[in-house]
Amino acid sequence: DAKKIEYDGSRSLESLVTFVNEHAGTQRTAEGMLDQSAGRLEALDAIARKYIAASKVQRTKLIAAAKAAADKAKDKTQAKFAKYYVKVMEKMSSASDFASKEAERLTNIVKSGAVSASKLDGFTIRQNVLNVFLGKSDEAKKQEEAKAEAEAEAKRDDSERPKDEL
Repeated sequence: DAKKIEYDGSRSLESLVTFVNEHAGTQRTAEGMLDQSAGRLEALDAIARKYIAASKVQRTKLIAAAKAAADKAKDKTQAKFAKYYVKVMEKMSSASDFASKEAERLTNIVKSGAVSASKLDGFTIRQNVLNVFLGKSDEAKKQEEAKAEAEAEAKRDDSERPKDEL
């Protein structure tokens, strides 16, 4: 039983993509790529942020907490993403520079252009999770919020303008 949802937003690509993302549960950009929130789970993001600054003893507890959170994943896809957080934490316990080296490796693979579209999504998701461990996710989130605010402001400006100016 498909439910029709009327679209009454602006006719810009960004607005249309935002509408589709909200209603279809996708996380795509206007270019068709996954956005910076793809593959990320808020509960595990919080644990990852604590993990970065934690002592060795605290890290062991945080890995256990991450495993528990991973077990509570809603579906197979989220469970897969959650397992990657745990994997990164476990790797970082033995090699503290794992996140930065892995992020660099994935970036180089993607830049090479020798990656299929299906693999590209997987690499993007892994990079998004690694960015949380590298402290890059917060600034990306702020940039996304600023962009959304600017789009909303532009939309308000368009609606306040007389129709003959449009």
